[in-house]
Amino acid sequence: NLYGLGYSRDQRLDARETLGWAQDFADQEELLAVVGHSDSAATLVTGGLYNQLGLPQIATVASNASITGLGPWTYRLCLSDDVQGDELARYAAADWRKRRSLAVFVNDDYGRALAATFRSSFEARGGEVLGAVPTTELLDAQDLALVDSVLRRRVAEGFGGEDDVLVLFVRHGQAARILRLLSDLGAPTDILGGDALAYPQFARWTEDYERSVRVTLFFAPDFIGPAATDFVDRYTRRFGNEPLYGAAYAYDATKLAAHAVALGGFSRQGVRDGLESMIRSGEAFPGVTGNFVLNSNRDA
Repeated sequence: NLYGLGYSRDQRLDARETLGWAQDFADQEELLAVVGHSDSAATLVTGGLYNQLGLPQIATVASNASITGLGPWTYRLCLSDDVQGDELARYAAADWRKRRSLAVFVNDDYGRALAATFRSSFEARGGEVLGAVPTTELLDAQDLALVDSVLRRRVAEGFGGEDDVLVLFVRHGQAARILRLLSDLGAPTDILGGDALAYPQFARWTEDYERSVRVTLFFAPDFIGPAATDFVDRYTRRFGNEPLYGAAYAYDATKLAAHAVALGGFSRQGVRDGLESMIRSGEAFPGVTGNFVLNSNRDA
């Protein structure tokens, strides 16, 4: 599962290095498929190369909508941002009865896409979007100053009531710092977040937060059933910690690749043939993240 390859210490994607890794993988003749990458930016950077070279790619938790239709050799297991962003907006407006939103998003292929989809869908449902604040991956001092300034201004204007929600399309470490900003302002507000906040440590950081924090879950073992809870138990015994959702999707992607080999043959073309036969037949594949079916766009 290709998390972190091609990223610098400050978490910035180096496209050239990432493509270098992708070429190294493709050059290994015995390699039948790539599981990953685990984020949208790296998946979009490498997908063109894999498709050009005929190497099957099964993206795990890379959610950018542009991955749909990236090429005939790229498949994806998680929901796209088009689906997630729309569902979050529906939930905020219809289920949570929110009327105003303010967003903070990481300015990359993940955050921009979610923020844009959420905004259009929330407005279509009659909601008012007060703004969207971009940040870098690091949420450095300059970013924090910008977020602090916007939050102070909006709070002074009355933001933070029962009808309001702060939407966070950032990583969980960034979100924790934003929660501290709100607490320091004495103006906690309800929070809605994307899948990047679905981490146990973030849940612990919210325990003392005075308002509600609700996030997307791509992997909820207790709701999925015995296969998922058994996977969590086995993973925890082996590695000493519970699996994050990326690990569960990587497990399913690897099992899916093996199933495709059984259907289509032990080669790169065989993996693709097997996956395409599943699309044609509508076969449901039982994974620990749930049962999924690949559609004609190669999305589950």
